[in-house]
Amino acid sequence: MTSKNLFFRAMREDMCHKLWMAALSALGNFLVLVVGWMLWRSESVGRAGGVEGILAHMGGRIPDVLDEVVGGSAAYLTSGGGVVAMLVAAATGLASFRYVFHRNMTDTYHSLPIRRDALYGVSYLNGFLIWFIPFIVSGLIMFLLAGSLLVQLGGGGKIPELAGEILLSIVVLTVIYLLVYHVVLLAVMLSGNGLNTLFSLVFLGFGAIGIYGLTVAFFEAYMGTFYASVVSVDSAVYFSPLFAAPWLMILRMDGLGGWELWGKILISLAVALVTGAAAWGLYRRRASEVAGQGIWSRKVAAVFRILPGVAAGLCGWAFFALLLTDFRTGWGMFGAVLGSVFTFGILDILFQMDFKAFFAHKWQMAGTAAAALLICFAFYGDWFGYDAYLPDQGKIASISVYDSSLANRYSYHSALEESPVEKMCYGDNDTLYAFLERMTEHERKEIWEGERERVSVKVTLDSGRVYYRNYWMVEADKDVVWPVFTSEEYMKSAWLVDEDEMRNMESFQVNPGDGAHALDPGGAEALKIIRAYNRDVMENREAVLMRQGKWLAEASLSVRIHEGDRVRNEDINLEIYDFMGRTREALEEAGLQPLGLEELEVEFIVLPLDYYIQDMTPEERVEAARAQYGVPGRPAGIPDEERMDGSDPDGTVSGDSPRPLQTAETVSARDPEIDDEIGSVCVSDPAEMEEVFGLLHAGTSAWRSGGIFGKKYTRVVLMASWGASGEWYIPLGALPEKYILRFGE
Repeated sequence: MTSKNLFFRAMREDMCHKLWMAALSALGNFLVLVVGWMLWRSESVGRAGGVEGILAHMGGRIPDVLDEVVGGSAAYLTSGGGVVAMLVAAATGLASFRYVFHRNMTDTYHSLPIRRDALYGVSYLNGFLIWFIPFIVSGLIMFLLAGSLLVQLGGGGKIPELAGEILLSIVVLTVIYLLVYHVVLLAVMLSGNGLNTLFSLVFLGFGAIGIYGLTVAFFEAYMGTFYASVVSVDSAVYFSPLFAAPWLMILRMDGLGGWELWGKILISLAVALVTGAAAWGLYRRRASEVAGQGIWSRKVAAVFRILPGVAAGLCGWAFFALLLTDFRTGWGMFGAVLGSVFTFGILDILFQMDFKAFFAHKWQMAGTAAAALLICFAFYGDWFGYDAYLPDQGKIASISVYDSSLANRYSYHSALEESPVEKMCYGDNDTLYAFLERMTEHERKEIWEGERERVSVKVTLDSGRVYYRNYWMVEADKDVVWPVFTSEEYMKSAWLVDEDEMRNMESFQVNPGDGAHALDPGGAEALKIIRAYNRDVMENREAVLMRQGKWLAEASLSVRIHEGDRVRNEDINLEIYDFMGRTREALEEAGLQPLGLEELEVEFIVLPLDYYIQDMTPEERVEAARAQYGVPGRPAGIPDEERMDGSDPDGTVSGDSPRPLQTAETVSARDPEIDDEIGSVCVSDPAEMEEVFGLLHAGTSAWRSGGIFGKKYTRVVLMASWGASGEWYIPLGALPEKYILRFGE
């Protein structure tokens, strides 16, 4: 009764009941893959004047066109086919075994002269073939259309490459389909009705990534030294099939390939197979009587209640923490208990399909609320000593340090392996351990005075374990941090441009104050400037870190970084000062002289006062100017809220750019919106302009101000004789006293 003929006959009969699903799958795949690709071809080729137009006008760019056809076809198959695959997988997974939700249908199916395993195989295979056959047919048609376009463009030799890309996309989409299909089947086998299936599907599909994200959010909120850039979601993604499926699709569309992609494919396939095996095992154990009920497995139901209950408790705590400006632990406890109890009780009602089941598991509910409270307080009070953790010095193999404010690389590193903290290997363990002791001492005492700055640390232990922290340091820590930052190892990693970066430069520009001058990134002049800069940096480490001397120019270069199969750009800014003799000489040889007032055609210099001065006495205006320009003798009493721009109370600029003064008439003019006077000082005497100009800095790096150890700046405005204006920056405390006194005149 269970012969092959009977099995295939059962498949035919089952497929007859699912023809509507097969028809929708075929229609969806055809419209999305075939018709959609033809629309793309018609639009793209037609816009270029047809194939003849492409051949006539593209010329030497034909290879790029061929690559676009190959890559675009594979990406389109992955994106369009992936969406259809996930939708069909969800639909067939729910419909293939819909009979298990109805007692009469279950008894009828189980009374058929076929074993339960065979019955499962019939429904399972039909659910897979409903998608796979239409997808393969539509994909083959799309491949033939793309191949014919390549032949017309004279790129028939690209067809094997196209076939390889299409086959890889087919493998990816098959894994994506199995991920979604199997997790839907698992949710069906756990549940007795559609509502419980929906909850099970959401929890199984997104639960791992959700709990992981919530944990990371609590680390971000309560662990002051948490180093978020080392967080990798890969492990959580693999155990969240409904998240892993589109994630894998996006990776493929982004061009990820090689062993990196195949590794993710194999792990995803393993998760899909385990999920499918679990669904099959649960089907074999599933009794007909559970049809119409909730989650029939008590152990699974307990897990499904407790984990969401704990997560809801954490969310309740976080809700009141975000809601209240002055957080009170009492409100946090209330939110945690409310979230846990409410979620646990609602799920009990759902699983038992009985409104009286809210308190059916009182002890489990109490334990869930208690667990949520313990976790919240553990984060809130750092019970596990995360921030202040300090291993024994003898157990430390190496320590690496990186401060983005004490570096010339401003962009955030997208890949951990490319971060400077990964490239350093310090040898002076005593110096580094003294630094680490000071950082953890701050965290234990939780006492902060003055301005703070982040420093990233990587510690490698003898056991091979690696941990990362983002510590806060203050200016008083200079005695222990300065030997680290001025070390040769740090300067090489955070400041120098290595030969590999020089070879991969895409652009190189120098701004001596009048705008960017582009040089050939592969030319001798650009390379000579960079190599001279490297030597000057190593010979003047402290001066570079403190931004000492007179600013002359700023060079900007963009480097193309290869990360496996991916490519990204990194921007590096080279600040050039008067103490960099070799770099100055290289600039002069390239014809880039530092500009003066005459070359910039400066008519006068405006020293703005970024305070509303209405009703201020002359003495108060002088006090305000001292505060803004950092000149010693600043008395208290000028409210910070009186400042015009978003600058800090110490006079440093931050946030959005302050309002520029565009013409000479704005000096001591009226503000049209608030009708308050704006007081500024205009410097027009040639000798005085030269004096002030000698203090100025034009580079964008002034906004970063060298961190807590370097210079801090405020803005001034240079007005050209032809009406244009430009913002430059002056170090705090550098403006002579006589100009400060003029604000009171």
